[in-house]
Amino acid sequence: MVKLRNFLASLLLSGMVVSGSGIAEDTEIYFGGIATSANAVRPNVLFVLDTSGSMTGLDGTGISRLDRMKTALNSILDSSNNINVGLMRFHRMGGPVLYPVSYIDADANALEGNTSTPDADVVERINSGSDDAEEDAGGTVQLAGDKLDMGAVAAGSGTTISVRVDSDTDDVEEHGNGHVYQNHNHLKLRADTTDVRIVGVRFRNVPIPVGATITSASIEFEVGKYHNGVVDMDIWGDLSANALAFTNGDAAETSTTEKVSTRAPTSKVDWNNLAPSAKNTKLTTPDLTSIVQDIVGVGGWTNGNSMAFIFEKDALSPAGLRELESHDREPANAPLLRVTYSSGVAGDQTVGVRFASVEIPQGATITDASLEFTAGNIDTDVTKLQIYGENNTTGNSNTFTTATNDITSRSLTTADVRWDDTSTPLLAPWTATDATHTSPDLKTVV
Repeated sequence: MVKLRNFLASLLLSGMVVSGSGIAEDTEIYFGGIATSANAVRPNVLFVLDTSGSMTGLDGTGISRLDRMKTALNSILDSSNNINVGLMRFHRMGGPVLYPVSYIDADANALEGNTSTPDADVVERINSGSDDAEEDAGGTVQLAGDKLDMGAVAAGSGTTISVRVDSDTDDVEEHGNGHVYQNHNHLKLRADTTDVRIVGVRFRNVPIPVGATITSASIEFEVGKYHNGVVDMDIWGDLSANALAFTNGDAAETSTTEKVSTRAPTSKVDWNNLAPSAKNTKLTTPDLTSIVQDIVGVGGWTNGNSMAFIFEKDALSPAGLRELESHDREPANAPLLRVTYSSGVAGDQTVGVRFASVEIPQGATITDASLEFTAGNIDTDVTKLQIYGENNTTGNSNTFTTATNDITSRSLTTADVRWDDTSTPLLAPWTATDATHTSPDLKTVV
């Protein structure tokens, strides 16, 4: 039996408008029946949902008012008992009754006069870096790769990862007085002997395995304000296996190891003649391979540790200024570290994808299911894939982590689906980047 509360939640969250014999005229009023307890009547509750244009407005976290309302109503339906509920839509001058007032725990199929739940399309996209991962033949799990490599991976194949500053305390300025400022709107790369500033940028959870060979590395900034003039900077890294967070480090503190300027340096990279760029354009450092290789070569480096970079005026640079966006001002455009490395581990690679908040009622019959991927590059080699689901006894799969074998150690479904040169559709050569490719039907797995 599919309870009405679950059906209404599915109806609401999928945005589906139900049609059929159970739909009421706008002017009809539905009354509930007698409650099971003596001398009691179940309250009739009609939820009137505002679907006007204003509901598309976003709150401070980027979530729309409509999505907030859906989340709240879903919570109310989950926690309500012994009431009659219905749904109505409101838009400007009025709106239709989407579902008549009925007992919340009634069988939705019986109310609809159907033998099965009406078909509903559920579409879910991955929106978190911890929800798609790849595990190499050695058991190392990668969360921050720019692409998912499915199939056999050759020894020395390059893996590219991207990590963005995710805290106001991880992109800072140290001034000439030794004080570290963590809440600047802009990071100022200042070549000025009268206003000394040293910029520190720290990236957490950098997923580079022990022993990796770095083949390229850079940091991308977004320009916050246009400035002309010559700027020459020196870039070096914190020669530490796990860079500490930046703290004040002023004279009142007994330790200076958490300032910017006092950290043990790696090899240095010159960043000369920084281009004067317009606001909102990207500004990328020269290649930082030598710095990153120094850091991952330190004893104690572990996949997922933090690394820090320091930007300081070149001693011979004339006065100049570049202002770059910080996490405090624009988190989505905070400094971004990109590193390509090879680990030398060859063999079959396993990819895991996890979809959060999949709105399928318990007991539903799956009529079709598939995964859609976008090609990251051209691949013409013959590839054969086997797709399983995670057989999680809690009914809710956990996010992926960098723990060794985190993907392959999970319990799998009995059902599996092959995706290869004999399946329908075929796993044909991928001949164009950005083209979409859909898996065979996965309903047996789901």
